[in-house]
Amino acid sequence: MILYKQGFINPIPVHFQNKTEIFWDSFREAVNINKNGYDGKTRILSIIAKKFPYEEIKSNLNVSNDAIRYARNHALIHGAGGQVWNKPVITREKLSTEMQEQLQAFLMDKAHVVMSSYKTDAATNEPVHYLKQTKTALWKKYHEQYPDGIQRTTFFTKLEGNKYIYRENLGGLCLTCQKYGYEIFSDLIEYINKYITQSYIQKQLIVRCENLKRFLKRDYEQHFHVTSNGKTSHDPCINHCLLYAFNQCTESHTLTCNKCQEFFNFFADIKTHSNETNYNDLLDMKEHLLYYLAHQTRKVYLNAQFNANLLALDEKTALFLVDYKMKILPKTARETKSDWFGKKGWSLHSILVYTTIPTSTKLQVQAFDHWSPDTRQDSWFMATSLHAVLETLDSRPESVIIMSDNGCHYHNVDLMMIMAFWPKWYNVKVKKWVFLEAGEAKTAIDSHHAQISHTINRYVRLGFDIQTGKDIENAIQDIWGTSVAQLVPNRDRERLTKQVLVKKLQSRGIELNGKENKGELVINLEKELNKEVERKKLEPERIVGVLVDVTNSQTIRCDVKEVYPLQIGWALKENQKFGKKGAGKRMTNQVRALLEGYFMAGNADKSNRYTAQDMQRELEKCAQEGEIDKDDVPKVTTIQNWISKTTREHREEAATRVLNYNNL
Repeated sequence: MILYKQGFINPIPVHFQNKTEIFWDSFREAVNINKNGYDGKTRILSIIAKKFPYEEIKSNLNVSNDAIRYARNHALIHGAGGQVWNKPVITREKLSTEMQEQLQAFLMDKAHVVMSSYKTDAATNEPVHYLKQTKTALWKKYHEQYPDGIQRTTFFTKLEGNKYIYRENLGGLCLTCQKYGYEIFSDLIEYINKYITQSYIQKQLIVRCENLKRFLKRDYEQHFHVTSNGKTSHDPCINHCLLYAFNQCTESHTLTCNKCQEFFNFFADIKTHSNETNYNDLLDMKEHLLYYLAHQTRKVYLNAQFNANLLALDEKTALFLVDYKMKILPKTARETKSDWFGKKGWSLHSILVYTTIPTSTKLQVQAFDHWSPDTRQDSWFMATSLHAVLETLDSRPESVIIMSDNGCHYHNVDLMMIMAFWPKWYNVKVKKWVFLEAGEAKTAIDSHHAQISHTINRYVRLGFDIQTGKDIENAIQDIWGTSVAQLVPNRDRERLTKQVLVKKLQSRGIELNGKENKGELVINLEKELNKEVERKKLEPERIVGVLVDVTNSQTIRCDVKEVYPLQIGWALKENQKFGKKGAGKRMTNQVRALLEGYFMAGNADKSNRYTAQDMQRELEKCAQEGEIDKDDVPKVTTIQNWISKTTREHREEAATRVLNYNNL
């Protein structure tokens, strides 16, 4: 016992080191402290996995057969204890470049989709596209246009997700469609239910109303034909002739379209079966829908001009696509309700510059974003923004084509007069300025604005704030191909004193006798400037082009003057009853006095407060009694606007009286 404790009986004395046990203990410790997986235990175990049998490794390291097998495979592929290198991910695109370009061109065509200018798809960070037709109908169109393109399954796969959405009601994307088209149909159904008592005819007319609504929203645009170069031609069907709608057609028409004629037949049948003797409301709804019809007709032609102008670009010409983004408001990562009210934001004006690339069929696109605390959207701001772009371009073009919506900040005399001086100031000629239809100018610049909105929201979610204009620059500066800068228009322009007016007129060779007052001098200068603009005004492009042979089985031969009530040029804005600022009927002084009486009665006693509907009923009673003319009774919406305006004025007057009283 004494000899055993002292180590004389052990096969290996204590003072000798057992290197085998040290090896297995060390290796066991190394395996245990490493993580599972090919970059941990498997890599460590691969050092000895092929040197020892399974049983010996299992008994010494307490590992499974699978762990040893994985380690041996690791040693075979990467070497004993070797590092695993990630293989490059190779993505093979099954579609050819030509097929991808065909699909992209088809899905970017505004005849097929409507692009959202603020909503983006979370997966792709690209703007949402609303399909104008069902996916099946779009596939048929695509297959007709590109018979050798992608197959049906691939086409439907590309439309999956939330980027392409089919929605029946697209009125919210355009104020004109919403006001003059989408809301009127609900009023029509209400009129049918109220004034047509025969239930069978009533149900028939409601079904026809729904069908007409769908036709005008979805299929009406497909009946017009505009070539790829943006031109149209005479169509023997008067419903489909854009030249007739734009007062440019000199040929005769012998056909009408049954589907398009349903619009006029529908209103005629309502009038026939209605028990109402006064058809003013029905005629008013018809006029609203005619304005919507003209809006849709102009949209078809004008939307085709974007692609047509891109195709017309050459090395000496650039296309400027201009638009304002909605005002950017301050944002913080943690914002209370009190912080939100009363915000003052910044204007953001964007200009996309399209130019050709030598020896290539592709176009180069540069984006210039100008933010400014000056929120006045007028001709001077627009001219300053264009000036900044022209001074920034590396290679200034010889001529430009400008496209924009029909907003008053673009479509005005002041800006056109400034454009007339571009050849002298910048040596750049303005070929033409194309004004797209209001509310429907959904172009690539809307995609750019959607990207900006997404980038700003992401910037705020990361914990940053949008409190200054520099924060806007920091948020969107990483968008590829985009330049962003502050724009401060110089509004300290020369005042037109009498001496300045005399100097400007004399420089134009106008003789003065010195007796003219300032008003007469201003009128004379305005006349001279108008003459200069007329001399330098560009000839408007005539709507002509190649004849398109279209066979329409839904047309009939007839005397078009008997069945088609619209005159030549009916789609032009100057021939429209609605949509003109200040062109509506004015409220008479007698009606205004009655409304003021109803309003003041409600202020004196809240129990006698009149709503807009109550005021309209009282005015209708006055019309029946002969006190006012029935045609002078305004609409409910007009009365609501008058109430809002009058309420605001009374509050301002009350606040002014309180301030004056406190100052006494």
